[in-house]
Amino acid sequence: MCEEVEPSCTDSTPGNCICVGCNDDGMCAAASDDCVCPDCATDRFCSGNRGCDDDGVCEPYIEGCGCSDCTSHPEC
Repeated sequence: MCEEVEPSCTDSTPGNCICVGCNDDGMCAAASDDCVCPDCATDRFCSGNRGCDDDGVCEPYIEGCGCSDCTSHPEC
C-alpha cells in the first residue's frame, strides 16, 4: 500500500506525491485521483506510457497502469 499524502500535494518532485488516492466517481481529477485509479484508465495524461520512467518504482501520481513499473500495483 502506498503512503497517502494531501490531495493538493504541490511538491516540485512528483515522486514525493506518490499516493493521492482514488475517488471512484467515474471522473479522473488530478486533485483526487492517482494515474493508477480505474477512473484514469483512459485519461490522456495517465494512460499509455506517457509518464513512465521505467525505474522499477511505481509512482501512481504520474505513472499509470500502462507503465511496466505499475503492473503489480493493487489498483492495476
